[in-house]
Amino acid sequence: MKHCIPLIMLIMLMLPEVADCQRYVNRYPNAGAKGNSRSGETLSERSKGFALRFGLEGGSMQMVSFGAEYEINPYVSVGAGVGGAYHIKAAWGLPLYAEARAYAPNRKYAAYINVRLGGVIGLGKGRMVPTNMDVYGYKLTNVDRLSGPYGGVGAGFSWRRLDAGIMFGVVYGKFHKQADYADGTFENWNISRKSFSTVSLHVSYSLPISRPPYNKVVTKH
Repeated sequence: MKHCIPLIMLIMLMLPEVADCQRYVNRYPNAGAKGNSRSGETLSERSKGFALRFGLEGGSMQMVSFGAEYEINPYVSVGAGVGGAYHIKAAWGLPLYAEARAYAPNRKYAAYINVRLGGVIGLGKGRMVPTNMDVYGYKLTNVDRLSGPYGGVGAGFSWRRLDAGIMFGVVYGKFHKQADYADGTFENWNISRKSFSTVSLHVSYSLPISRPPYNKVVTKH
């Protein structure tokens, strides 16, 4: 019995360290997990961190977009973007916008919705639209130009990091009346704005660029 006393004392001294080690490991219960153990489905590639998004749109408004976003978690991301756009009823413009995305449960295949709010900087004079008025016998036209608030909402389907869906939105423009005649050009700027609806197919891809350190399980010694 006397020979067992040192062994018992050694075990009692080690118990707090073992318990502390166990608590540390339990802080990372899902470290290294590759799938959802409850459903057996593959998890999405989205996770907390920064990403770059490249997009294309085609429809009533054609647009190429580039943005940066922060993936708060696999379900939600927020970011900002810039693009080059052309509306079939107006003109060229440079959209600047903030965007938020929400995805269905964290799977490799998931539905999503996205919302945009921002504005468009008009580029060039825009598209000439004939009117029924004339100045000194010369036909008067409206020159439409995208320039003003812009917003939209979309829905679609996500596969890995590729999103494809449809976008509905509204972009505003301002216009002025213009007529060219022998002695010069008549111009009359109109402060009022008019809205142009947008419906387009949207495809975008997000490229991860920064991630927080991976949670590794470390055993204390």
